[in-house]
Amino acid sequence: MKISKSFSKCRTILATAIVLGQVAVTPIQVLATENVSKTIDTEVKESTEEGSVATETTESIEASEPIQESKIPEVNFTLPASSAIDNFLASQPLISSGLTADGEQIVFNQRMQSLLREIGNSTGKLTKYYSSTAYISTPYIDVVGGETGAVWCVKPDKPFPVNVEYAKGVYHDEGVYNILYYALQRGWDQPNENYVDVFVALNAYLGHTYQGVDLNLPVFTSDANVSFLLQKARDKDAPSGKFTIKNKVQTADFDQKTKRQFTNWYTPETDGHDITYDIPTNDFDKEVTVELDNGQTFSGKSGTKTIPSNVKFRLTAPANYAKKLNFAINTNQRTPAALIFDPINADVQSVVKAGWLRDPIKVENVQGTFFAREGQLQIGKQDKVTGQMVANTTFEGTIGTDKVTFTTGADGWAPISEKYIDSTPYSLVETAVPEGYTRDQTPITGTIKAGETTKITQQNNHQNAVVTFEKEKEVFDAKETTLKGTPVYKDIPLEGAEFTNKNNNDTTAPDQETVLTPAGEYLDTMLTDVEGKGKSTIPFVNGEQNEYIFDEINEPENYRQFEPVTFNVPYEVSTVDVATYDLGIFKNELKTGEIDFNKKSDLDLSSLLNITGAKIHVEGLSENTKDVNFTFTTSAETNKLKLKEGQYRFSEVEYPDGWTISPNQPHSMIVEVKDKTNSTINWENTKIPMKITTLFATVDGKKVIDPTKDNKLEDTVKVTDAWVNTPMTFYTEFVAVKYNNGVIINQRVVGTDETEKTFKEKSETFKVPLDLKKDTLKEGEALVATHVAKDKDGKVIAEETDLYNKDQTVVTETAKVPEKPKTPVTPSTPTKTGTLPSMGETIQSTFMMIGFAIAALVGFLFVFKKAETDEVA
Repeated sequence: MKISKSFSKCRTILATAIVLGQVAVTPIQVLATENVSKTIDTEVKESTEEGSVATETTESIEASEPIQESKIPEVNFTLPASSAIDNFLASQPLISSGLTADGEQIVFNQRMQSLLREIGNSTGKLTKYYSSTAYISTPYIDVVGGETGAVWCVKPDKPFPVNVEYAKGVYHDEGVYNILYYALQRGWDQPNENYVDVFVALNAYLGHTYQGVDLNLPVFTSDANVSFLLQKARDKDAPSGKFTIKNKVQTADFDQKTKRQFTNWYTPETDGHDITYDIPTNDFDKEVTVELDNGQTFSGKSGTKTIPSNVKFRLTAPANYAKKLNFAINTNQRTPAALIFDPINADVQSVVKAGWLRDPIKVENVQGTFFAREGQLQIGKQDKVTGQMVANTTFEGTIGTDKVTFTTGADGWAPISEKYIDSTPYSLVETAVPEGYTRDQTPITGTIKAGETTKITQQNNHQNAVVTFEKEKEVFDAKETTLKGTPVYKDIPLEGAEFTNKNNNDTTAPDQETVLTPAGEYLDTMLTDVEGKGKSTIPFVNGEQNEYIFDEINEPENYRQFEPVTFNVPYEVSTVDVATYDLGIFKNELKTGEIDFNKKSDLDLSSLLNITGAKIHVEGLSENTKDVNFTFTTSAETNKLKLKEGQYRFSEVEYPDGWTISPNQPHSMIVEVKDKTNSTINWENTKIPMKITTLFATVDGKKVIDPTKDNKLEDTVKVTDAWVNTPMTFYTEFVAVKYNNGVIINQRVVGTDETEKTFKEKSETFKVPLDLKKDTLKEGEALVATHVAKDKDGKVIAEETDLYNKDQTVVTETAKVPEKPKTPVTPSTPTKTGTLPSMGETIQSTFMMIGFAIAALVGFLFVFKKAETDEVA
């Protein structure tokens, strides 16, 4: 009981100390957050030790409190029920947080600060609970001055600004503007819980935290007001305060009935409400009338007229009025915007509010252009040759500032133009004419005469053309052929080629009825100059119906016959009376044929690939081919040779590496080439066998070894006539052999090696090593290295397997390599002469003696039995 009373007294004392501490020292509250400012009032300090301890204890509790999910960390103390605190708070003044350059004050109500941050709603701060454990507290903030009204802080985790200078500007963020617009529309700028919702929505949208807590947590964003504002930030559908005049630049039309000029309707467009605009009639001459689409009219010089934005207007003037009006439209529409107050030179909180740009919208450069009227124009088209009017001719140009197009009708005349003011200039030009006529590009210019129809007649010529062409002849280039190893031809200009032109049918005018030249007449003869160029001396009448024959009459010898060319000069869009029509390049071709030359292996004539590297000499034998003398190298593909007509000798002057002439192939051939023919030559070669030689010895060159010791051996293999660039495998066997009386009586393989080789040269050497362990050979045995080379398909390319070859044999001290027998001898076991037999030889001889004895006994019994039989008989 005493403990309880003591604790109650302590609590009362502590609360009283807290209240007195707040009265003595004005606390600094962080704007829109629950953090305690680090700023200390140096003028007034609490000297009592108890007060200091209480403050430090409270801050200690505050710092150690963890954040639990979406709950805002705040420690609540329950104070005794009393109105003393509320009375005290009600007496506190408004406190200024900062000033802008325009003298506007950002203020908050001191009565809404907590004596201690933990007291909560009793302080008068605006607080809203979003759940039983999650709530947001923020003071109500106001701006006094030009932009009076509620503001909301952003970046709430930054310190509160005290006596800070602010800079006001437009916050260019449509999401922020939409939140503020709809908050004001719903009256959420008043000091209640809705004000807190706007605070949460703004900082959630901007991604700011509140005391480190993410305001985008569902506990906040699921609130109806917050969710509504965030959706509006995404929709961005708040009015943007636009005002424009549609079709603000216009040129007046002319009404033939009223004889007045008029513009189209100037249409105001705005998204505001109760918007008006001003028409400055004092800027117009008295001749100008303003018409509204509601039936009202105003004359020029009648003062400024204020018109609702849903009403259109247009301008009218008499037919003789000519002036360009340029005026401005003033409105009462101001552009809404989000405003931001940013602290200058301080890293503290900013605030935002809804506002307006200062100046109303003004539409500049609204224009209306008027011209005086009356006067017309008519134009026609005439054939210069026949004098008849021509239909379907089009003229384009301008009359004044108008772009006009006229097309002549069946009578050759275009429709009469609209009426134009007196002295209005016109400029027309032909843009389309009927086929067969040239288009006259000469501008037709003049001015309109009031009360008259100006008539103009334009004449045209028929289309004509001179023809041009080039003549070349194909020649054999002996020098380039020798250099490149293949026949080379080039085209050179042909001087003196003679051509004739005659018409193949009746030549007619563009009407395709009037005959100008009868069919079959020679019209022109043309010779080519030193550059091979030719040109007709007379023009030809154009038209697909007019056909001409172009023919050469002096082709060179040994050249193919020139085929006559039939041509016509089609109609086209032309601006000249006599054009140039190029027939192109004509060439005299040599009489030539083609040889397909293949180099084949006589063992595989069906192979698609040829043997490469053979050099074939080609020599011309005919009078026409004596300048042909070249050598080409065969390739894997067929060598195609284009040769002049005549005889040639083909000779193989160099064989491919590893090949020689086939027994089936003569060393040279005589070939006849005919014009426009294709022949094939298959030239055969035989493969030269690859050769292998070896030298087998110890690494220091000895041919005799001690078999009771380890020996390092190497076989030096030399390959000649190698198959270059052919992958192959060398198989090496080291064979232990024993000789008796010059023949091998025993052999066994004691080592092998496989080596992959691709030779780059025709002659190459490589080594095959062998580490021969002691006692591998027995005394009296020799060791022979043999080699077999196979291609990738396993076919034997070359081999050296002679077991009697001394170069590829090393011996022991008691073994000698005999001369190779001239005829194969069946291995036997003869008795050595002059030496005692070894143990192996003694056993072998004993078996042989036993065999001879048995054979003799069998023979004897057979003879004896036969003798008995004879006696009985």
